[in-house]
Amino acid sequence: LGLGLPLEPIIGSILPDSAASKAGIKSGDLVREIDDLKINYWSDIKLAADRSNGKTSVFKVFRENQLIDLPIKPSISEDGLRWVYGVTPANRIMDELRFVITNNSGYTNNYNYNFSDISANLSGLLFDNQESSITIEPYQTAELIFYPNDISNNISTISLDIYPEHHKYANKNLIYNVNKIDILAGDINNDGLVNVVDVISLVNVVLGINGNLENSDLNNDNQTNILDIVFLVSLILDN
Repeated sequence: LGLGLPLEPIIGSILPDSAASKAGIKSGDLVREIDDLKINYWSDIKLAADRSNGKTSVFKVFRENQLIDLPIKPSISEDGLRWVYGVTPANRIMDELRFVITNNSGYTNNYNYNFSDISANLSGLLFDNQESSITIEPYQTAELIFYPNDISNNISTISLDIYPEHHKYANKNLIYNVNKIDILAGDINNDGLVNVVDVISLVNVVLGINGNLENSDLNNDNQTNILDIVFLVSLILDN
């Protein structure tokens, strides 16, 4: 069972002398398509690179209210194991709350899930509680989509429990703090990017030197410590 929060396919930063830099990709570009692959999430861009086998692809990006086609030839990663375009995500989560569920087994599985708003907001719950199930074919992916209520409260804490039917011992429980305001996850210094500068800023927060405590609890455990630094480094390296 694979589980994650999908990111919007918006370009955050472009690595110097990378394939994206040479192709004219810009920060803020919204990637709509790569060749015949429709791009819905950042993970789709990584999938397109893997499938390219080093051949030139055409990015269709939305920039300044128009669609632009940009040919781009991926380069091999430094470890020589994969094809890359040389871009990092803007790390913006979709307006609605989406969970990507992957059935990593060779069997069709029915997954039971319980989604709940566990906050104690007097102004009402940001999300309605839902309990249901979803069937996923072998090695396939599906989505659970939850829409926020139109209430004055913008902040909440949600919980998702999900497990294969008849295998409750494999239950996964996720708890997230959510905010309807657009926040760039991992942008500790609020410069609109997520990079090594944010790691330095977060280290300063953990050491008590300075920093923005409001955005520093990246793993949502109500603490700011070394685990948040590990989370941020992983976020940067994985993208």
